[in-house]
Amino acid sequence: MPAGGPHRVVAVVGLRRATAFVLLAALTIAIGGESGVWLAKLCAVGFAMCAGIGCLRAARHTRGGVRTGWTVLGIASWSWAAAHLVALLSADAFGPRGSFPSPTDVAGLAFPIAALVAVCLLAPRSPDRPLPRRLLDALTVGCALTLAVWVLIVDGAPAAAVGSLAALVVWLANPLCDIVLLTVMVLTVAQDRRLPWRWALLGGSMLAMTVADGAATMLRGVASPAAITLAHWAWWAAFCLLTTAGAATWATRGAVAAAERAGSAPARHGRPGLLPYLPLAVAAGAVAVEYGRDGGSLDTVGTVLTVVLVVLVLVRQYSMLRDNHRLARAVAARELELHHMAFHDTLTGLANRALFLDRLRHALDLTLRVPRAVSVVFVDLDGFKTVNDTLGHAAGDQLLVAVARRMRSAVRATDTLARLGGDEFAVL
Repeated sequence: MPAGGPHRVVAVVGLRRATAFVLLAALTIAIGGESGVWLAKLCAVGFAMCAGIGCLRAARHTRGGVRTGWTVLGIASWSWAAAHLVALLSADAFGPRGSFPSPTDVAGLAFPIAALVAVCLLAPRSPDRPLPRRLLDALTVGCALTLAVWVLIVDGAPAAAVGSLAALVVWLANPLCDIVLLTVMVLTVAQDRRLPWRWALLGGSMLAMTVADGAATMLRGVASPAAITLAHWAWWAAFCLLTTAGAATWATRGAVAAAERAGSAPARHGRPGLLPYLPLAVAAGAVAVEYGRDGGSLDTVGTVLTVVLVVLVLVRQYSMLRDNHRLARAVAARELELHHMAFHDTLTGLANRALFLDRLRHALDLTLRVPRAVSVVFVDLDGFKTVNDTLGHAAGDQLLVAVARRMRSAVRATDTLARLGGDEFAVL
């Protein structure tokens, strides 16, 4: 492990990957043409294999759900590498020309789905954001983005991508899954303050993967060698950052283990973020643009997506209202409990010294208006210390409870019976 703190280790580990990235990028530029594209595709496979190794090394030095999360990321990276290596050896890393979707395109969907599962496993457990709520948020974001892409992009999709319904679904699914994954990760980052460098690297990796998959989607069938190379550079960056995150976790395993044992830092209570609402705003803008065109309207798929999105938003709002109602009842019950604890003895349930003195003042004030007698009886238990010393404090507490019960039965409802402390009682 390099000398220095975790951040220095991350910088050293990341510098090695960045150096390899720059050297290989310069080599692809120098070669150029179809040979440069082939080298870029081969390097993407190599970086994905390295990412799998880094993630599995990180899994060896973690435990529980975090270990499973790193393992899932490692397997997903190797699956991506295997699928693209088969495509590279057979025809094209964007799928065989004239045959879309190819097995590689379908296999590529496994990475964002597996990464979403890994993020949920790596994220700290929070009662404020349980798994069903995260899933509902992810579905809402995915539906909103699907609606926006359907309205704004599908009409101009390449012919190779819209030849069939299956082709259209695969063509849209990969970048949309990446965007949903990125959104869920950003929402998760706000909950975990233990290892900020880990989430920064993972977030950067998923952002680069989103850019790469989006570029591959839009450039299919119309891309020049230079554009294809740039798209593969984004894949390089994604897997380089993922490798750095795994390798740094392994290199700083002592600090990571201490942070995992310490648990998550307390959440900051600030203003709610606008990120969950941004996809909804994009979807609303896309629908407005569609209706703003001459004679524009939503087709069947767009209408169904709009209805599903509205239903998801209503379910989310109902969930929030139900949680707020439950929280309000819990707060009211807690306030009553605290008020009772402030003026009553916790052992016997009688009034405490503060409540007794308050009622005594009130009774004396009333005598100034209406003359009346006020009596105070002070009761002390003889030999109580001997009970504690011989039988123990538990027996002494039982005795106090029994005395309080017997005294309560001997006074009127209008009288005040209080325990002043220890074995001292008073009656007003």
